[in-house]
This record gives sequence, C-alpha cells and structure tokens, in this order.
Amino acid sequence: MKMRKRNLYRKGRFRIHEWNFAIGSISLVFSVLLLCSCGTSVQIKALVPGMINLEGCRTVAVASVKPYDYHRSEFMSGRYGDSRDVPESIRSSSPAFTPFVVDEVAAEMSRSLERALDQGFYTIIGTTQTDSYITDSELLGYSETAMLGKRGADVLITASIDDMFYEEFVDSEEEETPSGYSQMKYSLNQRAEMVLSYKVKNTLTGEEIDFGVLNGTYPFNRYERYYRTHITSLPAEAAWSESSISYLRVKEPVDMFKEIIRSFSEELTARLTPHYETSYLTLMRNRPEVDTLKEAYELVEKGQLQKAYDIFIREWKNSHHFPSGYNAAILEMSLGRYSQAYVLAGEVWSVTGEDSASKLQKHIAETENNRNSALKQMRD
Repeated sequence: MKMRKRNLYRKGRFRIHEWNFAIGSISLVFSVLLLCSCGTSVQIKALVPGMINLEGCRTVAVASVKPYDYHRSEFMSGRYGDSRDVPESIRSSSPAFTPFVVDEVAAEMSRSLERALDQGFYTIIGTTQTDSYITDSELLGYSETAMLGKRGADVLITASIDDMFYEEFVDSEEEETPSGYSQMKYSLNQRAEMVLSYKVKNTLTGEEIDFGVLNGTYPFNRYERYYRTHITSLPAEAAWSESSISYLRVKEPVDMFKEIIRSFSEELTARLTPHYETSYLTLMRNRPEVDTLKEAYELVEKGQLQKAYDIFIREWKNSHHFPSGYNAAILEMSLGRYSQAYVLAGEVWSVTGEDSASKLQKHIAETENNRNSALKQMRD
C-alpha cells in the first residue's frame, strides 16, 4: 500500500505581531486530595482568598474589554486548491473568519470578566455604567479613576485583547490498494490563540494594584474520513466517483475563542476575588470490616453527612477503629467544622500513628487558614 500526504489549503491566518511575551504562569489550582485510590468521596466546598489582596475594597467598576486592534490586511482569503483535491462538502462547510469576530469576542470577554468578579463578595458596577462614567470623565476633565471614585467605586478594572490568532487547514492522505482503487482521507486542523492584558487601579490614589497578561490556546483537531474511489483505467476527467462521505465538522472560530475566554475567567476569579473551590476527599475503606459501618457509607452516598458522622465517631470512640476516626474527621470538615475536624484528625494520628491522619490534619489546617484569609479580604 502506498501513501501520499499533503497540505491542501490554509485559510484565515492573521496576527498583529509576532510578540514574545514574558507571561507569568497564572494557574487556578483545585486541590483535590485523593487519599485512597477508590471509594466513597465527600465534597468539600471551601472558601479561598484571591491571589491579589483587595482588602477594604467593596465596590469594583469593570470597564468593557477593548477589542483586538486588527488591520484588514491581516485577514487572508483561503485557498482550497484544485476542486478535485478538496471536495465541495469540505469547502462549503468551512467557516470564513470575519473581522466581526473581534467585536463579538471582546463583548463576550467583557461579560465573562463581570461574571468572574461577581462571586457574591463585591458590589459590581457593570461595563455599561462604567463606560458611561469614563466618557463623562473625559468631558469633565477628571481622570478615569477619579471619576469612578466619585461614583463610589474603590477599584477600576480595565482590560484589552492584545493579540488574536486563528488558522485552519486540511490535510489529505491517499491510499492506493492492490485492486487499483484509491481512497482519500481528509483531516481538518484548527487552532486559536488569544492574549488578554488587564489592570487593577485604586480609584482613591490612581495607583496600579495589579497588572497581568493571560495567554490562551485552543487546539482543535477533528479527523474524519472522506472516501473516494479512483478507477485507474478510466480517463482523468471521469476517474473520481464517491463511495462514502463523512463530513468534516468545523468548529466556529468564535466558539474556540469563547473556550479560551472561559479559562481566562477562571484565572481572573482566582486572582482577583475570594471564591469557593470544590474538592473531594475519599473516605477510607471499612478495613478491618465493621458491620455497623455499612449504614454510614450508605448515608454518605445519600448526602446525609451528619447521620453518617454520628455512626463513624461512635465507632471511633468505642474501638479506635482507624477508618472510623479518619472518616469522621473528613465529614467534620465537609460540614464546615474545621476546628473540630483538626482536633479529631490529630487525635486519630496520636492514637494510631498513621501518616495519612497527619496529612489530613495538615490539609484541614491549610483549608481553614485559606478561609480565614478570604474572610479578612472581605472585611471593609
């Protein structure tokens, strides 16, 4: 079998500059602690602080995100090659990248920025009102921060999309069979990139509290087969006949950018505001097995954590059954009783000497410290 592979077309490529960004890695880390390989898990919803301390700031103004400053010359028309090389079904289903996408992406990023900050801890002055105040500041001779300060905002957040990039291309692969037939395979490849920068300013002093640059990539490869039969004994103009078709599924460029925006939103939430994170702790198995504990595991599955805790803690006090004490500490934590959970985990460690109990105690302490830090940020 002979194989030949080639690129058929490339379209929609645009970039404002080939920049080298010195971007700090800003990652939202979900602390998922799996202390056992499998078993019943308990959800822990914990309050954590923002990476940037905005303590004392209660009202946040969010300006609309400035769209990418493109130039029309950057938008290049696609080239599909000879019509025999790329089937009509592929060409007709491939979306063209239009300049209007940049405005839609900026609007979605503006909405996402508002949602990222609106975690129930700040009063948000939305983009429409903030933009109006910024316009007024230009007319009245105030700085943007001074005007927003007069309107009750403690912090002004501005952002801009500094770079966008999109490309798609189709590869073909021809296989020649011993019977004289050729079958074609087509693979669609798409990729999108976006760079967002933002600033956080104190409206009272005008000073910059935080500045950040986020860089996101959304690769999308969808491989579908498109078969055609090549009868070598016929003239070239009659050589191709379709045997089966599987249409290439093309993802709209704007949807790819929205996926990047979703990741940006998570990073901005982690960086700028106290918020809740969800993790899961796995209960220890019933080993050595105690018959009375079966009900406790069933109650956890049903979400009746207090009743399950009562059974586990009773067994721990009666027999110092290690899994019972360990699981009771996890359930205390899940119920928000961090101090009691910390003391119980320490007791289990002291009695049994099990390292996993010590690790659990440290995790509880860290979770409680994070909550206290978040509460401190939320104070006026």
